[in-house]
Amino acid sequence: MSTSSKRDSEKQIKWYKGKKPPGDNDRDVFMFLSGSADKPPGKGVGEVLHDGHNVMYKALHGMKNWRKVLSNFWVCPFEYDGKTYNSAEHAYHAEKFRMVAEMREEETASKYAEKFQVPDEDLSASEVNFSDLKGSDVKKKGGSRSFAMYPDEIELWGKISEFVLQSILEQKFSQCPLAKDVLLATGDSVLVHSMGRCGVRHHWDFLEDIRQKLRQ
Repeated sequence: MSTSSKRDSEKQIKWYKGKKPPGDNDRDVFMFLSGSADKPPGKGVGEVLHDGHNVMYKALHGMKNWRKVLSNFWVCPFEYDGKTYNSAEHAYHAEKFRMVAEMREEETASKYAEKFQVPDEDLSASEVNFSDLKGSDVKKKGGSRSFAMYPDEIELWGKISEFVLQSILEQKFSQCPLAKDVLLATGDSVLVHSMGRCGVRHHWDFLEDIRQKLRQ
């Protein structure tokens, strides 16, 4: 383990919903987010690469910005539920507002959800669409300041959002060749998503499950 990784492990780390990765001393740990620096495997913040394991990730060394490819902000058009999205972030918020539309039984949220998908060719130039926005701006459009949700809607989304995200990522990583290659190149490592400036880390075990499915 590198010196920087040792220092990092000594700090009090906040884990999403208190779920820490399994304590497996033989597994390497890679951490990613949309703004990850393009560094070799094991050299990223909070990463753990055991002695002699570097050779296992030879493919990753030749993949530029591989950590960013794993993030939801990475632009890679794919189809989900019959609709095309430019990133997983777009699809994630679209599904959130479709859930809201079903709960409210009205079209306002449904129309808002459509703004996140790649539009049909007959879209009017005057209609607002979010499909070409970068990930951080898409996240803002999906936030409460752009479209407020009621407490019961927030509660339900909190319960199903991870399952929805896994379903979306299954399509992203099966349809996008580069994303698939990057995920498979991470081997059997633990995959941790850093949740931006808040410093909270989320063990994406569901992404590891998708990786395993892609091998079959």
